[in-house]
Amino acid sequence: NLKAKHVKALDSGSESDGSAKKDKFREGDKITARYRGLEKYYKGVIRRAHSDGTFSIDYDDGEKESHVKERYIKKRSSSRSRSRSRSRSRSPKRSKKPREGDRVEADFKSRGKFYAGKVTRVRSDDTYDIEFDDGDSEKRVELKRIKVKGGDRSRSRSRSRSRSPKRGRKLREGDKCEARFRGKSSAKYYKGKVSRIHSDGTIDVKYDDGDVDKNLKAKHVKALDSGSESDGSAKKDKFREGDKITARYRGLEKYYKGVIRRAHSDGTFSIDYDDGEKESHVKERYIKKRSSSRSRSRSRSRSRSPKRSKKPREGDRVEADFKSRGKFYAGKVTRVRSDDTYDIEFDDGDSEKRVELKRIKVKGGDRSRSRSRSRSRSPKRGRKLREGDKCEARFRGKSSAKYYKGKVSRIHSDGTIDVKYDDGDVDKNLKAKHV
Repeated sequence: NLKAKHVKALDSGSESDGSAKKDKFREGDKITARYRGLEKYYKGVIRRAHSDGTFSIDYDDGEKESHVKERYIKKRSSSRSRSRSRSRSRSPKRSKKPREGDRVEADFKSRGKFYAGKVTRVRSDDTYDIEFDDGDSEKRVELKRIKVKGGDRSRSRSRSRSRSPKRGRKLREGDKCEARFRGKSSAKYYKGKVSRIHSDGTIDVKYDDGDVDKNLKAKHVKALDSGSESDGSAKKDKFREGDKITARYRGLEKYYKGVIRRAHSDGTFSIDYDDGEKESHVKERYIKKRSSSRSRSRSRSRSRSPKRSKKPREGDRVEADFKSRGKFYAGKVTRVRSDDTYDIEFDDGDSEKRVELKRIKVKGGDRSRSRSRSRSRSPKRGRKLREGDKCEARFRGKSSAKYYKGKVSRIHSDGTIDVKYDDGDVDKNLKAKHV
């Protein structure tokens, strides 16, 4: 029941160029057509003429359309044959409207925060379907909620919704990364791999040493650029068995001399290092060919710095400040981690992981002959006590008492000792100085 004054007729011939329609369109004709009935004409070719007077068109920009009415089609004039066509998703002035496949940032569900993604569909009503880098997607996103990224879309560096806009390369599941352990701002970065990226932007990380962190905030995780970790010039030639090389043992920063023992089918290599270590399935980017000028230089074990620093090796006897309490206890290094921290097993049965070097004292001398001190014993006593050892102890822990022979039945975590004497008596929780 619209009033007549609000309605006006459209002349059916006014929407097309009458002169162009005098000739019937044929298959193969070069034309311009109004894609999906929109105002703008786009270049294409008639692919098929249907019996109902409609046509199928292949557009120059790759789009296809079927059953286009004749009134939306014009023959292409020769004077315009050299004009450059632009995708229907862009304005004649090359505005910043995105095309299908373009990298963009979009305001996800109008929450006010922009996340990186890719345009998967351009709709006729100037809305866009977007697939975000973290796996979410949204349909019919208005142009005002989209920012087009600059540069060639194939080379543009995307940012994950879960990462800061200042970081260049997006994180994906399986990417190598560095993360702050437990998400603490004061913690060091440790190397690992992204095991999962959640829809809320948090990240699960599996560290190289076996530890796992879940739901870390993006600001505590940063990507490792795989390309920067190797010398490209050295990788031009394929490594062969017997080649003398230098390699980053276990992916650490320093290169160590060795020889390629075996080249595997997956592009990795087994290496025999000059200091006796062996490593399998080393990725090519961690390996460099050895230059002749360095062939006579003396190699040093990977656990030692060029200045022969006192960094401990696996199996070394050390004394360490247990849990930063200010007191050093004897133990053994059970693992050397890539971040220059150490796992230590103390002589009294306790253990601690990721102990910093500043809390460790390396014992002098050959580690096989070094005399260790138990956490539970005085630094002046040479040999450590273990459960089952024969000993002498002051009965009841009195300084005035004589020493009586017996056997250590237990050593407690606080350093006190239980003793069973040869005559059948028992003392518990004796201080180490009395045994």
